[in-house]
Amino acid sequence: MRRSFTFSVAKIFSTLRVKAVNSGSSASLWSAAYSGSRLMFFSRDSTVEFFTAEGYSLFCTRSNPINISPEEEGKYLKNLETEQIRVTYLPVSDDFAKGTFIKSAFSNLAVQKDAPELLGFMDYSYKISILEIIPMLDEILDQPEKITRAVEIGSRQHDLSEVINKSEALQLRSMMLNMLVKSLFPLLYKVQDTQTGLKIIGRDMWQDIDKFPWVTTGYGFDIELLQKIVRYGAKGVPIKEKPVSFFDNTETLGINSGEKIIWNVFSELLKVRGAITDGRNGNRGNHDLHFFSGGADRMIFEFTDVKGSERIMKIPNDNFDLDYYMHMKYLLMPDRKIMRQNEHGNRLAERNVLNALSSNSLITRTIPLLRTWPEFNSFMLRTIALIENKDYKSIGYPLAFDRGAGLVIPMARQTAAFSIKYNAKKYHFLPEDNVLLAEKADVVRNRLNKLIVNDDFDGYQELLEQMVDLMKALWRRGLFDMDTNIIADLGFYRDKLYLLDPGELINNPDSEMLRYIGRRLNYRTDYIELKGMLMNTDADQAKYRRAYLSKMTELLKYMRADLQKAETDREFASDLGKPGQYALSGSQTLPRKKDTLNYKNSVQHALFLAGAGVQKKYPINYMMPKLTYLRENNVEYFVNKNRNLNDSQVQQVLQSEELQKPLAQNTFFAMQGGRGYRTKLLGLAAGGKENIFFDGETLMQHVFAGLAPLRDLQSASDDRLVIISADDNLMYMQPHNVEQIDKYFARPESPGFFFYDLPEEDNIMPNTLEDMVEYFQHSKIFWDDFRAFCRSIPPIAGYMQQKKNLPEVIVRSVLNNYETLLNSKKDASIEGIRKLPFMNEAYNIIKRFIIYSANRKTGLKTPYLFIAKQSFLNDLRQRVDIPNYAGAEINWFTLRNALKYDNYFWQMIKPKLMSSADWQAMRTKLQDLAKDHNVDVHDAEQNDSRVFRGQWAPLDGPWYNIVKLIKRNGVTYDEHGKNENGSIFIENMYSDVNIPPKIDNCENNDAIVIGDPAQIKGSIIIEGDFRSKQSKRKNVFYQIYLPADKTLVVPKNHLLVRMPDKEYYSMTMQPLSKYNLGQAMVFKYEPSPEDPDKYIAKPYKLYDEFFKIWHPLRDKTRDFGLGI
Repeated sequence: MRRSFTFSVAKIFSTLRVKAVNSGSSASLWSAAYSGSRLMFFSRDSTVEFFTAEGYSLFCTRSNPINISPEEEGKYLKNLETEQIRVTYLPVSDDFAKGTFIKSAFSNLAVQKDAPELLGFMDYSYKISILEIIPMLDEILDQPEKITRAVEIGSRQHDLSEVINKSEALQLRSMMLNMLVKSLFPLLYKVQDTQTGLKIIGRDMWQDIDKFPWVTTGYGFDIELLQKIVRYGAKGVPIKEKPVSFFDNTETLGINSGEKIIWNVFSELLKVRGAITDGRNGNRGNHDLHFFSGGADRMIFEFTDVKGSERIMKIPNDNFDLDYYMHMKYLLMPDRKIMRQNEHGNRLAERNVLNALSSNSLITRTIPLLRTWPEFNSFMLRTIALIENKDYKSIGYPLAFDRGAGLVIPMARQTAAFSIKYNAKKYHFLPEDNVLLAEKADVVRNRLNKLIVNDDFDGYQELLEQMVDLMKALWRRGLFDMDTNIIADLGFYRDKLYLLDPGELINNPDSEMLRYIGRRLNYRTDYIELKGMLMNTDADQAKYRRAYLSKMTELLKYMRADLQKAETDREFASDLGKPGQYALSGSQTLPRKKDTLNYKNSVQHALFLAGAGVQKKYPINYMMPKLTYLRENNVEYFVNKNRNLNDSQVQQVLQSEELQKPLAQNTFFAMQGGRGYRTKLLGLAAGGKENIFFDGETLMQHVFAGLAPLRDLQSASDDRLVIISADDNLMYMQPHNVEQIDKYFARPESPGFFFYDLPEEDNIMPNTLEDMVEYFQHSKIFWDDFRAFCRSIPPIAGYMQQKKNLPEVIVRSVLNNYETLLNSKKDASIEGIRKLPFMNEAYNIIKRFIIYSANRKTGLKTPYLFIAKQSFLNDLRQRVDIPNYAGAEINWFTLRNALKYDNYFWQMIKPKLMSSADWQAMRTKLQDLAKDHNVDVHDAEQNDSRVFRGQWAPLDGPWYNIVKLIKRNGVTYDEHGKNENGSIFIENMYSDVNIPPKIDNCENNDAIVIGDPAQIKGSIIIEGDFRSKQSKRKNVFYQIYLPADKTLVVPKNHLLVRMPDKEYYSMTMQPLSKYNLGQAMVFKYEPSPEDPDKYIAKPYKLYDEFFKIWHPLRDKTRDFGLGI
């Protein structure tokens, strides 16, 4: 039995400007259907020319095809006529576009009683011969069992295809379109050519995809068709691409390919992309959870709760988007300047990109369409958030929970641990991750757009009035929303308008801020988006824009006028009600299915530390030492008391008076931290971090007690050894450590200098450009993270699913050809490479990634211990000049780096004020010095001797290691009787204290008390919710004296100190880079207005400013660009 099929010849140029041909009318849209005994051609108009050949009729509105004559085509069709095929004409209404016409024809044909098994169409543009259908049909008919689900398309990109007469400009446009398709539709990554107008699809396949709504009628139809096939109908059936002969006559026909055409194509593709709502890659998660939208600080998901209600889950980017947001925040731009609330106006004024957006019609009209693509919208908002780096993100949530009931969408913080699975990754969340659950609402943007499309100006004005009323109601609650896109932040739930995103609510607006916002209304995000909506309609744009600006101006005038009134007469905060009256609440019901697998977020923690420049110690599995400070281990050590803040570590030793004369014995020298940054307030409160007391002794005394066994080291000559360590490097030298160093110096060619280093064989820290290239070529973490990062960027996500994806090919090409790339520069010198754009920042990013990668595995940090013969130090003093202006950037590790780094790496660490020539000369001198003193970084035996194997703790941050040290060596009150308030740790020397200090609300929170706990006679209350046993936080209290009638309310995860002015100060203990630490806020404790005996934390000064006041060396500081 002969198989039946349907085939259409469709003219896509119907909406393009085409040169007059024959009657001068636009080209007609054709569709042909071959069904058993009939072949049907559908035409858009009723004016047609007839071509007749021996009882066969063909309808044609165009001149002769370029690649096949009417006679040839007639002969082909006449051959079909012999198989009982007849040709019939059917007119179609003029308003049918390509997509509409084909969908209508296919849908009708597919349900007929004698429905054809195949449906197809060809763009009748004279570019592809009708004969191309023969080999495609032959292959399909050879597999009769698969006919009704077959999908075959013509492809110009096929290796066997022949493309003739296509100009370079059109080739470029086709390439850009193909890239755009890959970006927008990752599931089409295997399809090389989506736009060739020759496609055949099985009847059953068509019926499967036709169940889902269509959104395009014109240029995007081919894409939507293929997208539906791979998403809803393929089920393992591949889309087969077949070669075609393609003659491009676009320019011959004079087709206009300008902005209008580009916009039509782009807009239709965005419509198709916006209609995809079932997850990032089209697959809903296993927990009824799928991506919905995203803001500057949160990812937003839809889910169905146990009651069957559709709800919203808001997860902070820091706790969810590790692949893009966290990598950008902590590896690529950790020191981005912070935008504070009072800088909002100035920074907004600098955003010239908004001005460009508002003036470019093509871009502006695209914004509403891009908004329909949730992943891209979220990606852009997160990127903007990273660039702005606001310190007031999410500050509005506490205000919303305190007084937002009835005005803010009902929501609740999730107070139980739970897991979800999304995009094949499992995520485990704890209460402190601040996941919010909210009701799902109809966003105002959607309603506004419908009103504009329908040109319902009255409804539009009514909706604007409702929005203003809500803003005024919030104002009366003492709330003002600083967000610049209220049409995305407001929505209807149960027919009532609510604020959906309270993250930027504030309770302290001022007139100047409101006046500035009023002057910049034209550049607000919501206004730009509104302009875009209007550009895509026939509505009176000016009228709608004026209405919006008028309402917003009226609202801001009302607010400014209100602030001019006496405080008792203002409407602002006039409706606060009683305490708790307007507390916001909501349901905490979770998705139906729960995943009990715990997701350990090592990636998040490693990124967090790397962004702060914190390195885990190598090897990571060595234990924190147990303090064994003994009086008999007390060793004498020297400190350069004449140092100043900008002296280098090397200068502190070389300029010390004690080392200017021959030493009688091995000597200990204490390096003192220059700025004491890492110990934050601890060092400032103690008058220098070397003076921080623990268990009755300073940290420096503990450090050198641990090094006491090195006192008897012998060198291979009469030289005495200088043992150099720091006040933040606690280590205990065991007999095998001493023996290891003894053997190092006892070699026949005794080295003059010892330092601890990483093992060579691990290659976890590249020292040369060649090492670095090899490192990245073979780093599994790098390539896994790189692919995940790129998949998180919507415009390139599609490429990442290809076997040879473009981003990876580019990076691998750069790594494989780095020498050629460097040598191709006109100035191939090291200094020339260093001056390449962004080279320094690229080096810093690479360093941070290496730290991050090591933190996920073994760590990088080695003990700060340098041992030098006095003769080596004397030579160093005489042969190497360290200029004062560069001193602060040169340390003992610089000597190690001079021996191991190549020229590229060495220049990357050059002090800013030092010339490349001088820096290179210093390296040469240091290498010669090391060679003369037998220090060889390529000697395997020496290298192995320089690997530390023992217990040590780098005490360069109270948040990380000092706390661990105290917990390991201190005493908990559990040993003196169960403390109902939680875990409180004190020092060993106070172990006989039986009355614990009163520290409330520290359940599942470690409270570390350094100093006499008996001095805390009053109460300390730790703010925060600590109900989860998996969410421990830490607070450290250093040398606190608190009278019995006083109470301190301390934020969780804060370090609290009492400074010499007898005032209390605190700041966060989270890891921060030096830049961000300088920008962090120090809080001062002041009496509460309600209770003068209760002291609460109030923002006081940035740490940089606070440091200048309290650092013990501030009077000796010389400003060499260090920000002092």
